[in-house]
Amino acid sequence: MARELEDLKDIDIITFDIIILQAYVYYAQKNDNSNSKGLKAIYKKYCADVIREC
Repeated sequence: MARELEDLKDIDIITFDIIILQAYVYYAQKNDNSNSKGLKAIYKKYCADVIREC
């Protein structure tokens, strides 16, 4: 078990909330707000537990 943890030490976990947030930032940097409402709605619906933790 300890060896398995050592093998995983350089692995980053990217959760769904991070992906949606990165998409939102990407489009914001491009000054393209055509997806902003949809991305916000997806974030609120599927990442509510992350929002509550903050």
